[in-house]
Amino acid sequence: GIQAGLRSEYTFVRTETPATPELDGDRDYTRLFPSGSINYKFSDAVSTQLSYSSRIRRPYFGLLNPFGGIGDPNSIFVGNPKLNPIYIDRLEWNLVFRSEKFTINPAIYAAQVTDFFATVINQVPENAFGLRTGTIVRRPVNLDTERFGGVELSVNYRPTDNINLSADANFYGYQQRGNF
Repeated sequence: GIQAGLRSEYTFVRTETPATPELDGDRDYTRLFPSGSINYKFSDAVSTQLSYSSRIRRPYFGLLNPFGGIGDPNSIFVGNPKLNPIYIDRLEWNLVFRSEKFTINPAIYAAQVTDFFATVINQVPENAFGLRTGTIVRRPVNLDTERFGGVELSVNYRPTDNINLSADANFYGYQQRGNF
């Protein structure tokens, strides 16, 4: 079997912060997100799939909110309203072996992430409570690329209708690049 898809997405972001007008601005972007898979069934017990997908992960509100909380006067997290979404291109191959009581699923995957989120740390001399130690400020930024890949194995054993045992193992590696 073969499946293919294409999704288009348009996003518009307007930032208005009267207290910090340097963070104001409009941004818009359009992108296509293709996906596809090829499935092959060798028998009722053995099948395989090769799939590709392009995805987006948008920053949640806490990553965008430029006003930090004061739970700890020595360390605060402030959001970055200019944070861009993360784009992920992922390729995966998996094999499935099924029997009456066992399912074994090995898989290999690789991905490239563009504009991944990282947290930068800076110490500023000001402190909201007048402490001389200053404040450590953490905030998210976009960096260049991240590549990751791995091998995964999932095993399920169902000795009875009421008992299902499962185990997963994952060997994973990544490389990140970027400057701030």
